[in-house]
Amino acid sequence: MLSDELKKIFDRYASSLPDKITNIDRLWHAYKANCTPDNVMEFYRAVHNLNGSAGTYGYLDIALIAEKLEVTIKPIMAQPESYTHLRAKLLGILIN
Repeated sequence: MLSDELKKIFDRYASSLPDKITNIDRLWHAYKANCTPDNVMEFYRAVHNLNGSAGTYGYLDIALIAEKLEVTIKPIMAQPESYTHLRAKLLGILIN
């Protein structure tokens, strides 16, 4: 049945959430240790993907947090000299 297949898909996504969040945390720490364009891009990509997928699967609180991070990261990515500023701004979002 289709509903059984959908439940499996949703269950699979739910079980993948801890790994997705752990990966974002790892990428955040890598970025904090070394503010490079590659690190910020990888961090942004992971946050962007979580924002889209979490909302799709009904995890709206997670999507809202990811959206705040994404909106903060995106404009600053074009200005590498602002990476230190970005780090401070993101830390404020993550603490709250």
